Amino acid sequence: MTNNNFYGKLGEKNEGDKKFPITVRYGTVYFTVKDMVKWLPVKASTIDKYLRSGKIKGRKFGKKWYVTRENFYRFLEGK
Repeated sequence: MTNNNFYGKLGEKNEGDKKFPITVRYGTVYFTVKDMVKWLPVKASTIDKYLRSGKIKGRKFGKKWYVTRENFYRFLEGK
């Protein structure tokens, strides 16, 4: 499987103002903390805290957190 990076707006190919790289593996879109900082009015340390506490559901691989698009949407919707 190859690692495909592309630019998108919340996981969709888009020419909008907020462009950032997202990683797609096995058909799933993942956001990193760096990606989420661009969308949320909080610091990276706050997002790290949310991830560690389970407020945002994600997985840690090595030193980086990855959050699926679905879990990021759930967090944004307050679910």
